[in-house]
Amino acid sequence: MDSLRTAAKQSAFVFALLVLVSSRASSQFIGSDPFPAMPLKILNADIITADSSFVVFGEIGSNSTDVFDNWYGLSAPFLLANGSTKLSSLSFLPDSNLYWSMGFGGYEDVPNYSVAVGQNGTTLICWSKVRLDVSDVPPTYLETPVVRGAVYSGGTLIDSFRADTSLNPQVAFDKNNVAHMVWENVTPLDSFTQSRYGRFIRYSSEVVYTTRSPEGALSAPISVGKGFSPHVRIASDNSVHIIYFGADSSSASALQLFYVRSNGSAFGLPKPLHVFPVNYSSRNSYITTPVLGWSVDSSLTLHFAWSASSVWPNTKFYHLYYNDEEGVSIDSSDGYPADAVRFLFRNNGDVEAAWLSRTNVTGPDQFFFSSSKTGRLFNQFKVFTSLIYAQSFSLFEESGGKIDAIFPGARMIQLLKDLESGKDTLNSVPTEQAAGTSFFLDGKNELWFLGSSDSVYSLLHFPLDDAGRAPVFTLPLQEGTVWQYQTYMTEDPYGMPNGYAQIKLQKDTLVANGRCYTRVPFNMFNVLYLRNDGLRTYRYSPTDTSEFVCYDFSKKRGDTVVVFSHEWGNSEILCTDVEQWPLFGSSHTMMSFRGTAPFVNEAITDSIGISGWGDGLANAYELIGAIVGGVKYGTVLSVGEEPELRPAIFSLSQNYPNPFNPVTSIRFTVGQPQLVSLKIYDVLGREVASLLHEKKNPGTYIVAWNAGSYSSGVYFYRLQAGSMIQTKKMVLLK
Repeated sequence: MDSLRTAAKQSAFVFALLVLVSSRASSQFIGSDPFPAMPLKILNADIITADSSFVVFGEIGSNSTDVFDNWYGLSAPFLLANGSTKLSSLSFLPDSNLYWSMGFGGYEDVPNYSVAVGQNGTTLICWSKVRLDVSDVPPTYLETPVVRGAVYSGGTLIDSFRADTSLNPQVAFDKNNVAHMVWENVTPLDSFTQSRYGRFIRYSSEVVYTTRSPEGALSAPISVGKGFSPHVRIASDNSVHIIYFGADSSSASALQLFYVRSNGSAFGLPKPLHVFPVNYSSRNSYITTPVLGWSVDSSLTLHFAWSASSVWPNTKFYHLYYNDEEGVSIDSSDGYPADAVRFLFRNNGDVEAAWLSRTNVTGPDQFFFSSSKTGRLFNQFKVFTSLIYAQSFSLFEESGGKIDAIFPGARMIQLLKDLESGKDTLNSVPTEQAAGTSFFLDGKNELWFLGSSDSVYSLLHFPLDDAGRAPVFTLPLQEGTVWQYQTYMTEDPYGMPNGYAQIKLQKDTLVANGRCYTRVPFNMFNVLYLRNDGLRTYRYSPTDTSEFVCYDFSKKRGDTVVVFSHEWGNSEILCTDVEQWPLFGSSHTMMSFRGTAPFVNEAITDSIGISGWGDGLANAYELIGAIVGGVKYGTVLSVGEEPELRPAIFSLSQNYPNPFNPVTSIRFTVGQPQLVSLKIYDVLGREVASLLHEKKNPGTYIVAWNAGSYSSGVYFYRLQAGSMIQTKKMVLLK
């Protein structure tokens, strides 16, 4: 059994990190803001990486709309470190909860966060917040902002610092675990002293730069230049690179992109690269800049990407690249009615761009991909039309250099692999919901992201190679799912029904190992605790709080799911069959597993549930009805109801006995009056016997076949009722 537990832990597909049970931040974190009791959800989340270390940073919150078109809401940021376990309460950054109330005389809190992870796993977060007093009537007023920063370690924020009258911090680590930080030092150009908040409309800003040593010492800030929205990157040679948007004040009619880098011990002079006109209607007195992404490659070439509106509703994408030898060059795309765009910058200088767009304003989205390997970035592009539905996506690079796109969505994520090949094959991996568009591919080719599994926010991951290996297969474990069974005594050679059993899936249960499982009460002696993780389902063992993979829907017929040891020797869980199964009037994929418990055989039908269960000793269950997602299938009994059932299914049971000599019995069920035929075929497909060809009313029937005049071998029996056909194999052994 130990090897089973080990295998289960090694192949664990998801572990829960958040349980939203508290309305107040934990006191172990610096600062504690009250959090109103209201339904919460993850609004966004990102995974920040450095080699094998990563942290998850995001916001949780809630919002609502009233009948007067004013809207209000709340959000709060959180941090989770790689390897964290379940948190019993939400942990917020101090002074960072965001409130907004729009409309006449409303306000909005505008945040800015920057999180970086050092090579030694040190996590530094810097943040600022400015409150905007906004209304339907201009102007918009700003209140005095503050930049704060802290190290995040072991679930606690420590070593905090602050910079008054500052905005928009950015941080990056170099190879020596020195943190490099930039932000705006704000000077109001007008103020209203009667307001205790010191509100202002116009302001100027100076970009400042400082460092934090691995020991925690901060250097004296130095001025880089006048401007807004600074960003910092560390190149592969450990040099420091800064971009910012230069202007004398927030009322400037244009912003100029400046670039400055270190020459070892000091920065050179800022280089102007491009001028951006300011759109006052969208800026609303607070400067925001059009940054879609930027990078510095191994040859120290700067890459910068942005988008801008052309003729409505089209948007053009731009890629600027600069080095000392060639100067500034800019590539631009055609205009697209784009919903989302991403850039991927590679260290070797290659750049990839992708976007979701429509051929017309009301048409479906298509996915476009372009690479600088073809020459200029937007010189050629590939179009993918296989998407089911997508609103956002991420690009990432596999260890072998191939570029993939991943599209999060409800109940599944979609994956396009090797975009440069142009192969328009969409792979799917089931999951309830991805909560962010940031994904991390680790050294083991596992793709990580934040989402929800069985209604619990979790850090999800799956082997990238799983995508495309198997179709999406769903075992519904939502609360409210009902499975209705006829029960049988397996010792009865004719397998006649002896009763009914109804299983109602119960609300997720948090158990001793810190994970949530759905309680599946087959009977008082056999209660299962199950949880889905993509293409696998895990079962909890209450005796030792371990879990193991009981079903793996990526397997093929004959594959081993897991091997484990116990006091009687070695055992294994096998996938014994994968077939199309007619159930409740439509065809489903059914997968059978043997060995999930001693002597137990189970059949799982896609999107319906456990359709067959037998312990090999005395009891067997056969599904005759279900309620899944509020939809009723087949026959589901009311409380206390025990009528003579009119079977609502078409099914063919395995003959008994098997192998046989020379007589065997074949049991089948039909759900409506129809013509039924039952025929026997040999291995060459030749019909050797016709046992039945007549109209049957709904019910369960048993037909015997005496094969005394036939030779030993494998035969097939085929049942047809209307358009439903099912075939099974049997062995005559004389």
